[in-house]
Amino acid sequence: MTSLFQEYVALGSHTLYVLEHARMVYIDDGDCPIKLTPLEYALFRVLLAQPRMLVLNSELLQQCGIIEPVGHSRVIERHIDSVRRKLRESGVHGLSILRVVSYGYVLLPGGEVDMLE
Repeated sequence: MTSLFQEYVALGSHTLYVLEHARMVYIDDGDCPIKLTPLEYALFRVLLAQPRMLVLNSELLQQCGIIEPVGHSRVIERHIDSVRRKLRESGVHGLSILRVVSYGYVLLPGGEVDMLE
């Protein structure tokens, strides 16, 4: 399966396969692709490249090529919420994108979220 994809990442109990040109992410067996918009894909790729690490809002903006408009944090929040929804709808329950208010986001395997509480 990996020969079709540019990259794959093992994260918690899931393996995520990335199909760059189509902006799609496949989870585990690849039966349920997650189609992302260009900005959703860019944001998810930045978080996926640094799992378990806080990615600052300014870094997300810079790496995704967003010039800081007024309300930029709402732009990020809205698109991250959409990525979360698409992950849930695809049956992915073991990954969480946590928002650290006023700072940024962290991509965590589900079991690690419990350790934060």
